[in-house]
Amino acid sequence: DGESITLPHHTSSADLKPGKHTLTIIAADLAGNETTSVRTFHIKREEPNQPELADQKIGAHKAKLSVRVKDPTKDEMNVSFYRGFRYTARNPGSVKVYQHASLTEPPRGMKENEMPFTLPEMNRISANDGKTVSTENMERFPYHRFEVSVDPSIDETDLAEAVWKGSSLPGRKVTMYIWNYRTSRWQEADSVLAKNKKPFTLKAAVSAADAVKNSKMNVIVQDQIPAKGNYSFVWMSDTQYYAQGHPNIFDKMTEWIKENKEKHNIKYVFHTGDIVDDSMVMKQWKNADHSMRTLDKAGIPYGVLAGNHDVGHKDGTYRTFGDFFGSRRFEKKMHYGGSYKNNRGHYDLLSASGNDFIMIYMGWGITDQEIDWINQVLKRYPDRTAILCFHEYLLVSGNRSPIGETIYQKVVKPNRNVAMVLSGHYHNAMKKTDALDDDGDGKPDRLVHQILTDYQDGPEGGQGYMRIMQFDQAANQVHMFSYSPYTDDINYYDTDLFADKDEFSAEMDLQPKMKKVATDYFECNVYTNELLGHKKHVKSGKTAHWVWDGLQPDSVYYWYTVVKDPYNGKTISPIWMFKTGKTPYHPAPDQFDFKHASSP
Repeated sequence: DGESITLPHHTSSADLKPGKHTLTIIAADLAGNETTSVRTFHIKREEPNQPELADQKIGAHKAKLSVRVKDPTKDEMNVSFYRGFRYTARNPGSVKVYQHASLTEPPRGMKENEMPFTLPEMNRISANDGKTVSTENMERFPYHRFEVSVDPSIDETDLAEAVWKGSSLPGRKVTMYIWNYRTSRWQEADSVLAKNKKPFTLKAAVSAADAVKNSKMNVIVQDQIPAKGNYSFVWMSDTQYYAQGHPNIFDKMTEWIKENKEKHNIKYVFHTGDIVDDSMVMKQWKNADHSMRTLDKAGIPYGVLAGNHDVGHKDGTYRTFGDFFGSRRFEKKMHYGGSYKNNRGHYDLLSASGNDFIMIYMGWGITDQEIDWINQVLKRYPDRTAILCFHEYLLVSGNRSPIGETIYQKVVKPNRNVAMVLSGHYHNAMKKTDALDDDGDGKPDRLVHQILTDYQDGPEGGQGYMRIMQFDQAANQVHMFSYSPYTDDINYYDTDLFADKDEFSAEMDLQPKMKKVATDYFECNVYTNELLGHKKHVKSGKTAHWVWDGLQPDSVYYWYTVVKDPYNGKTISPIWMFKTGKTPYHPAPDQFDFKHASSP
């Protein structure tokens, strides 16, 4: 009808965010005629402004607390006064700080062989003044742990907030974890990717029901400084015929890896699918399980994915793969990062000689849903060099398959940390290297090496050849060749006839990235549900007062306010502090409104 759309002044902002919105209406009749109408409207911000501390008149046993409140739409507000707590390094009796370096990030347990901060170190982190305490380690993951002893009155309905201020090195991801007593694990709470050497803040609020037990709360902030040195990865693919009829060869491969773990500094093993030939034959799965358990028993990190033979030719089910190589097999391993649909996909986190990797696997039958999951994981770990593993990606022609091209466009190109893609499926050994311009300046910023390895069409299913990947940090190269412990022979393909088909070097940035965690300041705030008092119908721009009495002399107290308008708009103030006087304070008669005073 040509009329503009007018929304009621207090349309719920829980449904629409404040700001400009566009409503498009399309009307069509049965004859195919169609008309489109577009209307623009605005939603005002409903939440009250952040309350401002107006005044605190403090006596020995009473305190008059005053806050000034405002609302962007001039609504009247209800102001509730609550008790709070704050704990910092200024009070070593409430906050204890420890430093250590663990084998994993985060540590597997809550406490390890830690060293407490000294008194001078505690003094350095007692104020946000640029004075820091740094912990470094050349081989493990250094961290600072903050153990906070909270007031016994704090219960599971309260909210606990940790605030850490410090610094790291450019490009490093520093993470805050809070110990979850329900799951008995460190729970990632906040992280920052440092853009420069300037200080930054990590901050997170969690339920006291999860984070507080026996009046204790634990927080760690962690990063890593690793060691230098060369190391090796091993890559197996398409072991299907070994599982089917040559289990002795399969056993020989994993036994060799175990026996040469120290000699070749083997840090990790890849398997890019077709573990078995027929997913319906249990004997093949048992053969594969027996061979791969050699790596489990030796404590060698490895990852697997399902090829087309592993998921069933007829129904494509992952059921049996999940029974033998599902997430339950890996979930307690230190390198295992997380699972997608019971290990249909997963990622591993590994640090070797100063290089931090994320290995991401996705099994047969990749759709947009799987690609979305891979991208989410890559964005979570932008500082780790990514090696992607699929069963099908590169063709024997050296070109990408259709699904490989999709992965390249949607995953490899957008994610700057992807350096390598490994695949099998097609019987050959090929490589393709693409130089990518990430910043659009016309110059390559990184190389992505895409490699196919599959020896299954050889005698006895490939005679146990597998690819050895040696990381040469001095040369910034990964030297590759194939080796069979079954025949004790290097390179499946004759290098005189096939040049660099099996043996070649790939450029990769392998300079160890220095990392550190440097704490400047830490505090823990607790927002309790202990209501001190309540003021109703406070007009915008006015001040709400409350008298907190029954206090102890010469004591520190904390409090905060919650401001609500009639339309569900809600704002929580910071926590404020005061200290009561040592001697009784006698205010003038009009200084306290005893009519409305209330005890906690």
